[in-house]
Amino acid sequence: MDWELAETVSTLVATLGAFLISADKEDYEAVLPELTDLAVSAVTDHRFDTPFERKVRCDFAAGQLESINNWMPGIMDQQSAGAIIAPYRIDGDELTAATENEKTAARMFVTRQITGTPWSLAAIPYAERNYHGGRINKLFFTLCDGTRSLLEAIRIADVAHYNTTSDEKIGCVIKFMRYLEKYGYVKIALQ
Repeated sequence: MDWELAETVSTLVATLGAFLISADKEDYEAVLPELTDLAVSAVTDHRFDTPFERKVRCDFAAGQLESINNWMPGIMDQQSAGAIIAPYRIDGDELTAATENEKTAARMFVTRQITGTPWSLAAIPYAERNYHGGRINKLFFTLCDGTRSLLEAIRIADVAHYNTTSDEKIGCVIKFMRYLEKYGYVKIALQ
């Protein structure tokens, strides 16, 4: 444990908590330029993004800015947050599916039917448990809310983890999602 770093981090967290709880509108307006700069730097620090990777980072940054409204309504709305981030987007940011596994995952819209991640597969008889090539990634499982395709969920998680899921691994994920559906953990809609 680095106690000097722990002291610095604890002070920062306590200060942030105190600010969020007690700040008034003028305080939020005063720090808005710095918060905006932080959101923009989170996008622009990645100069070699593909258009889709940039889209993910821009969506996240705009969401961070918009979340200020949760603490102080009227400071930052969705339209304003989007306008701040818009200049940093790259044209052609649609996710394309090249392989058969990617095309299959792009048609699958998975909705979690349970809270949490099915690490233990407790609802499945022990003799029938199969992880189909590895445990599930918590982030892309969280993104499986039925509003985005399985491929989108995987690729968004890839951006967050600085990773690229292989085509073979996508095939394993598809098998695992179908397996989880069989036991009621998820529901899959094909489009």
